[in-house]
Amino acid sequence: MTITWRRYLRFWGTDVEGDIDDELRFHIESRVQEALDRGASPEVAHADAITRFGDVAQVRAVLRALGHSTVIEQRRADRLDELRQDVVFAVRSLRKSPVFTAVALVTLALGIGANTAVFSVVRGVLLKPLPYPDVDRVSMLWVRMTGLGYPRGNISNAEVLDVQARTRAFAAIGVFRGYGGTLTGRGEPEMIDAEQVSAGVFAVLRTPASIGRVFTADEDRRGQGGVIVLSDAYWRRRFGSDRAILGQTLQLDGRPRVVIGILPPSFTFEKSDAYIPLEMNTDSLVQQRGWHNFHAIVRRRPGVSLEQANAQLDALGANLRAELPKSYPRDMGFGLFAQPLHEALVGNVRHSLLVLLGAVALVLLIACVNVANLLLARAESRQREFAVRVALGANRGRLVRQLLTESTILAIAGGALGALLSAWGVRALLAVSPGAVPRSESVHVDAIVLVATLAIAVVTGVAFGLLPALQAARPELQSVLREEGRGTSAGRARLRTRSALIVAELALAMVVLTSAGLLMRSFWRLQHVDAGIKPDNVAVMHLTLPRARYADFGGAKRFFAELVGRVATIPGVRDAAAAMSLPMKGYANWDIEVEGHPRVPGEASPSPMPQFVTPKYFAALGIALRAGRYLDERDNDARQQHVVVNETFARKLLPGGAVDRRFRMTGDSAWMTIVGVVADVKMNGLDAEPLAQWMVNIAGADSVGSFLRDVWIIARTDRDPTSIVPAARRELFAMDANVNFSDATTMEDVLSRSLARPRFTMLVLASFAGVALVLAAVGVYGVIAYSVSQRTREMGVRMALGAGRGDVLRLVVGQGVRVAALGITLGLAVSLVASRLLSTMLFEVKVHDPATYLVISALLALIAFAASIIPARRATRVDPSIALRE
Repeated sequence: MTITWRRYLRFWGTDVEGDIDDELRFHIESRVQEALDRGASPEVAHADAITRFGDVAQVRAVLRALGHSTVIEQRRADRLDELRQDVVFAVRSLRKSPVFTAVALVTLALGIGANTAVFSVVRGVLLKPLPYPDVDRVSMLWVRMTGLGYPRGNISNAEVLDVQARTRAFAAIGVFRGYGGTLTGRGEPEMIDAEQVSAGVFAVLRTPASIGRVFTADEDRRGQGGVIVLSDAYWRRRFGSDRAILGQTLQLDGRPRVVIGILPPSFTFEKSDAYIPLEMNTDSLVQQRGWHNFHAIVRRRPGVSLEQANAQLDALGANLRAELPKSYPRDMGFGLFAQPLHEALVGNVRHSLLVLLGAVALVLLIACVNVANLLLARAESRQREFAVRVALGANRGRLVRQLLTESTILAIAGGALGALLSAWGVRALLAVSPGAVPRSESVHVDAIVLVATLAIAVVTGVAFGLLPALQAARPELQSVLREEGRGTSAGRARLRTRSALIVAELALAMVVLTSAGLLMRSFWRLQHVDAGIKPDNVAVMHLTLPRARYADFGGAKRFFAELVGRVATIPGVRDAAAAMSLPMKGYANWDIEVEGHPRVPGEASPSPMPQFVTPKYFAALGIALRAGRYLDERDNDARQQHVVVNETFARKLLPGGAVDRRFRMTGDSAWMTIVGVVADVKMNGLDAEPLAQWMVNIAGADSVGSFLRDVWIIARTDRDPTSIVPAARRELFAMDANVNFSDATTMEDVLSRSLARPRFTMLVLASFAGVALVLAAVGVYGVIAYSVSQRTREMGVRMALGAGRGDVLRLVVGQGVRVAALGITLGLAVSLVASRLLSTMLFEVKVHDPATYLVISALLALIAFAASIIPARRATRVDPSIALRE
C-alpha cells in the first residue's frame, strides 16, 4: 500500500483530486492484498476487490463534490478569519495612533458628510420622482411670446379651451392660479395661501383625497364652487388633525365653503394651505386672450410622446396666428409648448446643484489626498515593522490587504461620522437661503442616501489607501533593518509622491476657490445693483380683501385709502402708500396703443407692465423723478386718467418726450395722459433688465384697475420698520376684524428674498472653498514638515559647512513655493475650462475674470508660503552636532 508524498508535504494548498485517488487506491489495494493473502491469484484478487468496493467512478464523483465543497468552505472560513485578524489588528493599530486617527477621521467626516448632504439635496430635488402616478406623462403647458421677450409665460382661459378642443394629445388638462384670502369660521381669522384649481388638476395628477373627496367638474362651474379641500399640513396645524372638520363650513373671504376633503401628505402641489374651485370664466373669450393669468398642467394620452404633443401645440399656435392676427400678430412670436412637470418645477436650480455636487466631490478628493499623505507619513514611521514582517515571510499581497483594511475602516468610521454630520448639513443647506431650493420637502437623509454614503466611504478608503499600501509593501529591507532608511532612494521616491499629491490637491483647491470667487464677485455685483428704490426703513404688508364683502369696487378703493391714511398717522411713519405689486414681485403685462403710432398689421402691440398705486408710493419707496411730476390728489378723477411712466417706457415707446403724451389699453376707448417720468424700478429681479412700466392712481383707475383687492401697504419710517407692524395691524382690525396681513416684512427683506437662489449657491460653494483652502494649507504644511524631518542630517551638514539660517530658510520655503507654484499653475489651466460651467450663473462677471484668478492665485500662494514658514523655522534651529550624530 503506497500513499503519495504530497499528502505530507502540502506547501501549496489542498489537492482534492490527488487525495481522492490516494484514498481509493489505498482501499482497493488493501482488498487486493487480503485476497492475495487468502491464496487468490492477482487477477482474481483484483477483480474481487473491485466487486466488493462497488462503483469506483460514482464514489470518486461523490467524494470530489464533497471535497471541493469542503475546500470552498474552509477557504471561506480562512478568509473570514484572516479578515477578522486584519480588522482586529487595524483597530488596534489605529487606537495606538490617536492623533493620526482623529485628524484623519475629522478630515474624512468633513469630506464625506458634505458629499452626503449635497447628494441628499440633489436626490430630493432632481432624482426623486414626483409623488404622482405616471408622472412622466404630466407636463406644464406654457405660452411663448418671443417677440415680446417672453420665452415662457402663463396661458389665457381662451387658449386653455383651444387646447382642449383642438388637440388630441392630452387626456386631461388642469388650470390653476394663486389665491390669498382670509379664512374664518373656526378660531381667529387667518390669511392663508390657497390655490384656485380646476377639477382637471386632480384628474391630471391622479391624486384622490386621503380623507373625504376632491371637488367635481360640476362644483367647478362658475357660481357653484362653495367647497374647499385642505392640505394635510394645514389640516394638522390649524385643526389639529380633527376629522370632524369634514362637512363643516368655513368662511373664505366672507364666502361660505364646505370642507369636503383632506389631501394626502405627498400632495405638495404649489405648497398651498387649501384648494378651491377655479370657476374659470368662459365668457367673452376673444377679449380675454390677452389676459395670460393662468397656469396649466396636462396629462398626455398613453402612447403620445412629448415630441408628438408639442407638434400638435405648434400646429395649434400656427392656426391661431392665422385665424386671429389681431390677437396674435406676426411679430409677437406666439406659440404653445409642453414641458415635463419635474423640469418645470426644478427650473434652473438643476445646473446650480450639479455644480455644487461637482465642487463637493473635489473637496472629497482633496480630503482623500490629505489622508493619503497622512498614511504615507505613518507608513514611513512603520517601515521597520513592515520590513521585519516581510523578512519573516509575510506575503506582500497580505501586507497590502492589511493596510487597505486599515484605510477602509478609517473611511467607514469617517463615513459614519459624516452621515451624522450630513443630517445637520442638510438642515444647514436648506436654512442658508430659505426658498432657494424647490421640492425642499423631499430632501431627507434616507436609506438610499445612507447606502450611497457607505459606498462613498468604501471607495474612498480604497482610493486614498491604495498608493500608501503599495509603497509601504516594498520596504528596502537591508537599509531599514540597519536603520539607514533616511535619504534612501525609497525615501526620496515617497517624498516625490507626497509632493505630487499636494500639487494635485492645490490644483483641485484652485478649481473650487476660483468657482467660489467668481460666484462671490457676481453676487457682490448683484447686491449692489440699483433697484431704483431706497429700501432702508421701509415696511411692507400684504393683504387681500374678501371678495364677498367687498364686491363694490368703490368700497374696496375707499378701504385702501382709509387704511393708508390710518397707517400714515402711526408714530414714526413718514410716508404711507398702497400698491398692487412690489419691486421684485413682478406682474402681468398689458397691451397698449400709443397715440399717433397706429399698429402696423403683423406688428405686436407694446406690452408694458401696469402698477396701481396711491400718490405717496414714490415717496415711500424713494423713486426718483426724471421729468414732469408725481401722481397726486389731482389724479383721483377717473374721467381724465393721468399716469406716470418709467424711463424704459419713455425711451422705447416715446423717444421724443413722454410728458403730455397719451396711450390707452388695447380695446379700451379711454386715453391716459402721461404727467411724469420716474426712474426705472427692478420689478422682475435684480438681474433682469427693467421693463416698460406705467403707474396710475388707484382712486382714478375705474376703467382698468377696478378689480383690485389684493395690495401691499408700504410705509417709510424713521425707525425700525418692523416696529410699526403691530400698530398697523391694530388699525386694520379696527376697520375689519376679519382681514389680516398675510405677510409683513421689510423692503430690504424683499430684496434679500429675491437673491435667495444665487445666495444659496454662492454661500455653499464658498463654504466648500474654505474647507478646501484649510485642507490645502494642512497638506502643504505636512509635506514640508515631513521633508524637514527626513533632511535633518542634510540641514546639519549644510550648517556645519557654513550655511546660514537664512539659506536654510530659503531652501525649505523654496520647496513649498515650488510645489505651490506647480499646483496653482495646473489649477489655473483646469479652472479656465471648468469655469465655463458657471457662465449662466454669473451676473456682470466674465468666466475668465482676471481679477478673480489673480486674487485666488495670490491667496493660495500666500497660504502655501505661510504653511511652509513653520517647518522652515524649525529647520533653522537644527543643532549641527546633534544632527550629524543621528
